[in-house]
Amino acid sequence: MLDVTNSNNKDYDEFLRLLLVNRRRIYSYILKYVLNMSDAEDIMQETVSIMWRKFDQFEAGTAFGAWGVAIAKNEVLKLNSKAFHSKVLYTPEVADFIEQHRTTYSDSTQVYLESLKTCMEKLPENDRRMIQMQYEHGLTIKAIAEKINQSVHVLYKKFSRIHRSLMQCVNKTVAAEGRR
Repeated sequence: MLDVTNSNNKDYDEFLRLLLVNRRRIYSYILKYVLNMSDAEDIMQETVSIMWRKFDQFEAGTAFGAWGVAIAKNEVLKLNSKAFHSKVLYTPEVADFIEQHRTTYSDSTQVYLESLKTCMEKLPENDRRMIQMQYEHGLTIKAIAEKINQSVHVLYKKFSRIHRSLMQCVNKTVAAEGRR
């Protein structure tokens, strides 16, 4: 929670306004480099906390989102350097390279992400719950199998079917978007 005891309401209101406009961009950046959703949430919270503490240093009229992403990048790199339990996908050098070339791919990536979200909503509830257990909660197939009382072998087949279904749906959705 933000500590607003040492600020005036105008600063707080402006910070929240800017954060609400840019939160998705900052969080998306974090998710590119952190696999574990819990770690990504922790990094986002720490990033927002740092941004609030340093908000008096932010120059009005400059790119709030870019400032937030720079702070998030430092937090992601801290996680990597500490060899925390989460898996970070890239070294700082690779992260810099990707960030420099990000705009080339960001539009098409956004189309795929939106399509994936739409396709996820079309999944039967049980399939969607299993995908969430694996990707949002970081559970292994074995842990999911124990939780829902299924064999690991059966779950691998189910996940294969779900992934294939999602891939077909996303490809079909993206192709339909391209024809518009």
